Amino acid sequence: GEGAHSDRPVHGAVLVAVAALLSCAVVWLVIAVAGTEGAVHYSVIPLLCILPVNIVFRILLFGRLRVSANAIPLEQSWPKSAEGLKVSVIVPAYNEDGCIERTCRAALSSTTAGPDRFELVVVDDQSSDRTWEIISNDSPTGLAADPRMVAVKGGTRDGADWKGKNWAVWQGFLKATGDILIFMDGDVVLQSGALESLLHRFFARDSVWLTVCCFSDFQSTAEYVFGLPITIGVMQALAVPRVDLGHQVYAYGQLNVFRRQIYEQLGGHRAVGHVVAESHELAKLAVAANLKIDAAFAFAQTRLEWYTDFHDCWQGQLKSICARLKPKPKCVRFAVLLFAVIYVIFVWLPWVILPWQIVLLADDNLDDGTVWCSAALAGTQIFLVFVQRVLARIKCGYKLRMWYMEPLTGVLVAAMLIRAAVHPQAKWKSRSNHGTNKKLPRMLTTDGLKSVLPWGNAQVVPV
Repeated sequence: GEGAHSDRPVHGAVLVAVAALLSCAVVWLVIAVAGTEGAVHYSVIPLLCILPVNIVFRILLFGRLRVSANAIPLEQSWPKSAEGLKVSVIVPAYNEDGCIERTCRAALSSTTAGPDRFELVVVDDQSSDRTWEIISNDSPTGLAADPRMVAVKGGTRDGADWKGKNWAVWQGFLKATGDILIFMDGDVVLQSGALESLLHRFFARDSVWLTVCCFSDFQSTAEYVFGLPITIGVMQALAVPRVDLGHQVYAYGQLNVFRRQIYEQLGGHRAVGHVVAESHELAKLAVAANLKIDAAFAFAQTRLEWYTDFHDCWQGQLKSICARLKPKPKCVRFAVLLFAVIYVIFVWLPWVILPWQIVLLADDNLDDGTVWCSAALAGTQIFLVFVQRVLARIKCGYKLRMWYMEPLTGVLVAAMLIRAAVHPQAKWKSRSNHGTNKKLPRMLTTDGLKSVLPWGNAQVVPV
């Protein structure tokens, strides 16, 4: 919504100053321990060790990314294969008053399909802000005037261990009447022709489940300081061809297209209602049932907004890390702690050594060859960081903005890993991922999922 990217006033100069002070502290510590000449010689070895890792990770890995090979073409016409079928777009919303109106308007205006073909089901998950006021029938926004708009006031959980958005999504499913179900997050903005494009791809591949990688519209300073164009944007994009070929069990949480009967067969979000990373767990169920998950890019059809400030970035990323580490044994968490320490060294070392070595070149008492070698190695690896962001710009369209914040990004990532390994509990939008992790009971008939009893106080009808 309006103001969705209103950064708190954090200037790049301040961030650079913080990084410089930390670098000076590290250099002082190394010199204090090893002496100036010893520190120079010792710096070459770790730089040589991490150089091949940098080349593989930053260049070769990213170089194989082919967005166009799995991109969904932009379509404007309703596919013939979808004639006679109805599509339900289900959007869970919890405290989304900053963006939900724009999300709804974009979805409704993205297609000319009438209410016999398309409905937008938006579920307010007991929000404490103006979300319900915006989408309800009495809203001054006028959203309810569109006959395709269906606003649902979500029921309470009644103490049940529903995690994240699962309860809201499940209630939306119970209300939806479509043959094709599209589950979409409240911060995904559909472009013109998005619905038709998704359906064309869906039926062209005779899909049962299409998971979609959206274009991440990074705007805030915080997103770039946290390195999201790489850690989220590109890393998610790299999974698309692997998922599409069946080499990786994964699904994107922001946008998924299902045939209704397949979603019912899997048990839907009720079957994974006890976990935060619901899309990944649902993907595991699909693979266990021998169902093929198709994956594709919808960069031309979607815009996905992530975080607005540093607090949201920290909480949002920490939530995801905690969700993956919480069920892991202590030995795995300890390994993550070690990795976090190594990662900080891996990221910081070139940035700390290069300016230091340049200063040392003026010292006639030191071996210039060793200093030049160390400086060249450090400079090469910093250049690889820049090349990595250039590749992200060329292949995915992400800006080069603040690429030099890599050292601070490394510290933030390591801090989140350590925090999650030590205490894998996190809150997102004032809700905790803490709970029993006990599966919700699946009440099925012998013929399969013919009717479903909900967990909570909502009115239920047979599916």
